[in-house]
Amino acid sequence: MPLIRVANADDITQMLQIWLDASMQAHHFIPAHFWQAQLCNMRDIYLPMAENHIIEQNGIVAGFISVLKAEQFLAALFVAPEFQRYGFGSQLLQFAQQQFTELNLQVYTENTNAVQFYRKNAFQIVRESMDIHTDHPQFDMYWSAH
Repeated sequence: MPLIRVANADDITQMLQIWLDASMQAHHFIPAHFWQAQLCNMRDIYLPMAENHIIEQNGIVAGFISVLKAEQFLAALFVAPEFQRYGFGSQLLQFAQQQFTELNLQVYTENTNAVQFYRKNAFQIVRESMDIHTDHPQFDMYWSAH
């Protein structure tokens, strides 16, 4: 049975590897070197500013979710490629939906699997914008418990 818990310092290396592997897989339309260049920012800026939870299976970190609490912004939801399609992403998202009454996120429009996943989990597309870092279109999505 998978366990969801607060991430700690010992989890960071695995979380970064999951983020890199899953990002390159899901965002094949963005060059891999972009993601590799973001590793330090992910480690030093983005993860520390969020509340991070991991899901582990038999002691192995299978995925994680990062939420900026004040903004109710779902900043990251990643599952290691080898653990995808087992429901871990859904479990992490449902965990977050139990903690908040609303959530916002941004997802690349070209990441159709993620867009479908969020829509299936009651997120609505609010608007389309351009990601300033990659120049790729993205959806702003919103979910409310009400």
